[in-house]
Amino acid sequence: MGAWQAYVDNNLVGAGLTQGAILGTDHNAWSTWAASPGFTVSGAERETLLTGLEDPASAFASGIGVNGQTHLTIKADARSIHGRNGPDGVVAARADGVIVIGVYTTTITPGAAARTVEILADHLRRQRPAPAGPAGPGQPRSIACGDWPPGGAGFVSPGGGRR
Repeated sequence: MGAWQAYVDNNLVGAGLTQGAILGTDHNAWSTWAASPGFTVSGAERETLLTGLEDPASAFASGIGVNGQTHLTIKADARSIHGRNGPDGVVAARADGVIVIGVYTTTITPGAAARTVEILADHLRRQRPAPAGPAGPGQPRSIACGDWPPGGAGFVSPGGGRR
């Protein structure tokens, strides 16, 4: 399992989200660095997400589209976008060179879902990975993150150990 996939598996899905992904933000070469099985974000959905993070007001007009589902935008700023579709929701947060996305259902509260995604994005931002993708120097390093996951069980590093 690659380092990026471990972040999705352990720190998004492992924290109670139903699906998650880490996407590169290069407009010319959209890439999925890691994702839950069956989770996809089309080029148009990625462009809308990135535009919404750059211009939060636009996210309210277009909504958030991921995995073929459109969610009503309920919060948007330069850091993250939150959307709902009935009882389900999505949170997308920007880090250096990537967008972290988490999808949730009634198994986790919207606040806990937002905190989970935003803490991982903050962790990656502190790592400052070069946006080279999963095969190159963009591999994240492991550091301690005391407030991960919600509930204080410790951050799960890409190697699988709790910090």
